[in-house]
Amino acid sequence: MRIRGVTLLEMLVVLLVVGVIVGLALPSYRQYLVRVNRSEATIALYAIAAAEERFFMRHGRYTDNLTGAAPLGLGLAPASSSSRYRFSVALASDGQTFIASAKPTRRGGQDSDGECLVFSMDHRGRRAVSGSRDTAFCWR
Repeated sequence: MRIRGVTLLEMLVVLLVVGVIVGLALPSYRQYLVRVNRSEATIALYAIAAAEERFFMRHGRYTDNLTGAAPLGLGLAPASSSSRYRFSVALASDGQTFIASAKPTRRGGQDSDGECLVFSMDHRGRRAVSGSRDTAFCWR
């Protein structure tokens, strides 16, 4: 009876195949994560718009005080919980319109997303995005 083991050549072939599979799968997985993380920006912008509307109902104007406690501000965080996006609100001089924005941070890795970089929403609920793709693609 002869015992046969695994040869060095067979082991190298297996390592080569695994390396090719990982080399093909890793970029696809990274792109998938970038797409999934976009939802942080869109969810937060909806929350900001809702808070702005509540503030408008109480005070008759919008506010750019994102982090201040009520009644002077919205009481929201300036960044997403994972630090992938930083949020801001720009007001018109009369306080009757606003544009809320979500910009990616370097720490979160979303700054490499060239398709959908900066998300924004105005007081009428109109959505926009900067990047190479259109608004409908990025906000889905």
